[in-house]
Amino acid sequence: MIKKGIDSGLILPFDKEIFSMLDNTFVCGIPVSMHLKFFNSVSGIGNFHDKSLYMFFSIPNSILVYCKCNYKGQEYIEHGFVETDKYVYDPATLMRFDKELYYLIYDPTDVTKCTLDEYCSDDENKKIYEYITKYCLEDYMPDGCERKEFLYNAKIVEYYRNIKEVDDYLNMLDYDSSSVINDINERIDVLVKNKR
Repeated sequence: MIKKGIDSGLILPFDKEIFSMLDNTFVCGIPVSMHLKFFNSVSGIGNFHDKSLYMFFSIPNSILVYCKCNYKGQEYIEHGFVETDKYVYDPATLMRFDKELYYLIYDPTDVTKCTLDEYCSDDENKKIYEYITKYCLEDYMPDGCERKEFLYNAKIVEYYRNIKEVDDYLNMLDYDSSSVINDINERIDVLVKNKR
């Protein structure tokens, strides 16, 4: 069924338009697109609730879906994805599915859906949304207001520096691993001084 969906154009890989939406939302100073493409081991393989939430914040007029999906026709696993009127955007496959076909293939059960308004009706959720969508790339640059947030997480990202897109991103932000070490040492010095 999946091969037929790909062959017929009902299943397509995420394209530049989708990735450009994901490039403009940041989690810990890292674009959502990179979280999806490269950082499975950071957030945990199969951690698709978080990844679908990040996508939900990035794709306008989308609906966040948490459910159990039929995996390989054998078992139902916890999953999350984002849907619009016509499509499902799956963070596990980085594919855009025709919505009807997706539901036919994966047979979701225990489905919970929410719109952005519904999500933000909870005060804590609203704070998360506002925090994540509040910042732009300039905020993580050397003089940006969220530079430290980026530096706290950059050491993990540095592990993926052999990937050109990640290396280009770190270079664009003028990242130097020694700045992280200096920042940590300064923070330790302040803690020690305050303990005396």
